[in-house]
Amino acid sequence: MLMMNKLAAELGMKSSTFGNPHGLPHPQNGSTAEDVATLIGRCLESEFFREVVSCRSFRCWTENEGVRREVVW
Repeated sequence: MLMMNKLAAELGMKSSTFGNPHGLPHPQNGSTAEDVATLIGRCLESEFFREVVSCRSFRCWTENEGVRREVVW
């Protein structure tokens, strides 16, 4: 989490800390609306990010224990 917290600080996210990489509950996870806005602003600089978040739906295939299925979201 050291890298995530370091990057958050470099981006100017002054009130955010991360205790795990997946966002599930953890006592050290915390942020503010201002920090989230800072992060989203930085993400929107990426053409790939803008392309992904502008998709109305996405379709792919996944396989688990020999069962293959289509996933749409």
